[in-house]
Amino acid sequence: MKDHHIEQFQDLQLPNGDVETEIKMRVDLSEKDIDKLIRKGAQPLPIPDSFQYKDWIEEKSEMSGLEHGVFHYEPGRMSPLECKILVYDKDSQMLYYYLSIMESTLTTT
Repeated sequence: MKDHHIEQFQDLQLPNGDVETEIKMRVDLSEKDIDKLIRKGAQPLPIPDSFQYKDWIEEKSEMSGLEHGVFHYEPGRMSPLECKILVYDKDSQMLYYYLSIMESTLTTT
């Protein structure tokens, strides 16, 4: 595993049953690692102004104005806020990962 340093970890179960997990860590990803993320659906930074959830992603990750790296947003089934977010800034070597699962998804088979 690559050397990394976890800056922030939060795993919450909210009163309504929703679950949110946030991880922010420093890790030096190689160009090969970044290319692999792109092949799996990540897009190169910067996040386009036209992207519907740009402001929300930048606010949530506390990472805005990034130029070098990748981001990925994958909506869930219940709402755009039930999602997976990944942002990697190559300059600061900061990786942000967010996962939100809504309670009704947890109880559905």
